[in-house]
Amino acid sequence: MIQQILGPVSITAIFVTVPLSICVQSQVGSPSKMRLAFIESVSVGVSASDQATTPDERSSAIFVFHTDEFWLNLHHFLYVLGRAENKERDRAREAVAGAAADQERGFKKLSAKEQEIWREAVTSYAAGVSKRDLVFDDSLPAVTGALARAGDARSLNESEIDRTIATILERAAPVYRKAWWNQHRDANRNWQESIQAFIDRHGAPVLAFITNAYKLEWPAAGFPVHVSGYTNWAGAYSTTGNLLVMSSQSSGLQGLYGFETVFHEGMHQWDGQILEALRQQAIKLNKFFPKGLNHSLIFFTAGEAVRSVVPDHVPYAEKNGIWQRGLGSMKAALEETWKPYLEGHGTRDEAFAGLIVRTAVEPPKKTSKQAPGLLLSLGGAATGSCTQFNYSVDLTKADELMIVTASAITPPASGLIRSWRVCSLYPQPLKVWAVGGRQTTYFSAEEIIKLWGISQQP
Repeated sequence: MIQQILGPVSITAIFVTVPLSICVQSQVGSPSKMRLAFIESVSVGVSASDQATTPDERSSAIFVFHTDEFWLNLHHFLYVLGRAENKERDRAREAVAGAAADQERGFKKLSAKEQEIWREAVTSYAAGVSKRDLVFDDSLPAVTGALARAGDARSLNESEIDRTIATILERAAPVYRKAWWNQHRDANRNWQESIQAFIDRHGAPVLAFITNAYKLEWPAAGFPVHVSGYTNWAGAYSTTGNLLVMSSQSSGLQGLYGFETVFHEGMHQWDGQILEALRQQAIKLNKFFPKGLNHSLIFFTAGEAVRSVVPDHVPYAEKNGIWQRGLGSMKAALEETWKPYLEGHGTRDEAFAGLIVRTAVEPPKKTSKQAPGLLLSLGGAATGSCTQFNYSVDLTKADELMIVTASAITPPASGLIRSWRVCSLYPQPLKVWAVGGRQTTYFSAEEIIKLWGISQQP
């Protein structure tokens, strides 16, 4: 669930940020912001006719797995337990539902004092980190990346993460190491060994299928995959900086489904390029495509890629009812226009155009009156590939338009943000989060200017 041209939404509050190729998956029971779900700078301007040349046999790895990252595993375990303590709705999802019972089993190995230290850490996460999204909150992917780099270091003194989080983790670390780490690390290693066997046998043809379909290059050194006992509600996510994270203990990500999902997460790193290619076709057709189209493409393509080497494989989306959760029309469109392309008929961008025609939604309605609190003062200037907007927006009321930078999802204490800078090789797609309806839609800088009357002065 990543950037897409707007479909109709009901907006009570909006965030505008520089989007990521992420994502992560939307919360529809998928293995990966949206998606979703669907947070990094993206390279755009992909030529529809570009042909990716990926050999059937690679001399380097397709994925590079990291199974022994102590701090990353501790962070994720506290994160899901904090969400359980907060009684978040996603605490019951399969990938995280067993965390509370896992915690109770570990308590049997701990003294009363150690249990107290651990509960304090969970409560601290519940009050802060666990209230945020691992993918969409701009600060957390950076934390995840830093913890991955820390590996199994003795402390986080050399890490660049926020000291408040580091202090919580360092205090909980001896307790985690005593009660849970060996079990989680063994699960990580066993999962990696299982998935690597599928990659050794089927990885090259699946990769050739995917890169040929998308006409994009897989990184020469492969994608790093960080394996953790727990991750988030989805069991897997992909976000900024080629950061792919997979849960080793999710029953839904074992065997062929873990194999399919690791490719699925890798494909999310192309979200920026694919969404820009879709947007170019939509512009030519003068149509708007719906939220979720890109993610549906990933579900369908990854599933068909695995089915091409294991004919009786039931793709993840079919097995888990993804298409029945509001994506049924997209599945029909994919069968009609994308599958023939996968079978060798037509070009990628012809298939994209067909998908857009088949799934087109009504354009957003432009309201006659200005949105509450919108741009009290505004001016803009373009410098090179960057666009600078200057404005004053009151962010203190929940029903007002909220425009923030990628590094500041949380508004400053003053409630005012006065400048917004967007840089890209092409007018950058911007993420617009409609908080009230929990929907995500996307505009280009040009569309932001047009829809809300923002003047841009060269």
